[in-house]
Amino acid sequence: MSSDWIFLSYELSPELSAYGGAKSLEKSIDKQMSCGDTCNASSLHVSAHSGTHIDYPFHFSDMGKTGSHYQAAHWIFSKVQFLTLAQVPEFDKIFTLEEIKQHDLNPDTEIILFNTGFHKIRVNEAYWSRNPGFHGDVAAYLKKKCPSLRAIGMDSISMNPWMNKDIGREAHKSFLVDSDLLIVEDMNFSHVPSGAVFETLVIAPLRIEHADGAPCTALGKLRHD
Repeated sequence: MSSDWIFLSYELSPELSAYGGAKSLEKSIDKQMSCGDTCNASSLHVSAHSGTHIDYPFHFSDMGKTGSHYQAAHWIFSKVQFLTLAQVPEFDKIFTLEEIKQHDLNPDTEIILFNTGFHKIRVNEAYWSRNPGFHGDVAAYLKKKCPSLRAIGMDSISMNPWMNKDIGREAHKSFLVDSDLLIVEDMNFSHVPSGAVFETLVIAPLRIEHADGAPCTALGKLRHD
């Protein structure tokens, strides 16, 4: 048996779109060796919700936990479930509780990765303008079926669909605040093979004091039997 590590997150760049079509990153050059400086150095301006990123409960509740509340071990997952909800993108799709119930869930799961097929159109405008989301009642169901569940991830730019924002806001509150489930948005599943089984998943958030969200690097270790 062998194992391979893969990235499940995108590199931040000025070309990578964020929610609403905004830029994920603005970069300026401070020093440049080709111009006679002693080193290369740059400055970055980035939203806490740019690229592959984590939503913390504080994002939708003044009383919610921030990034400072989580210890290092919270970001290492050994029980990972990868669920394909759609093979191809379904514009403006809201995944319902009835649809989620059609999938078998491992009660020991610590994180569920929901493949909506949207990573296949990451460079298109529809990725952020027609993105899918979830109904809020999905959160309580997942928590009940998987008591050890700590987070969910998805290949949508946000759980808040651009065309159905009211539903998306309620879903955020249901997951983050009511069910204490972290949300990892804008994940990259382009290197995940069909039928993938993960041995380990690591989410490494940018550490920001009292953050409502944070860009992160996601790493998955695939199992090959």
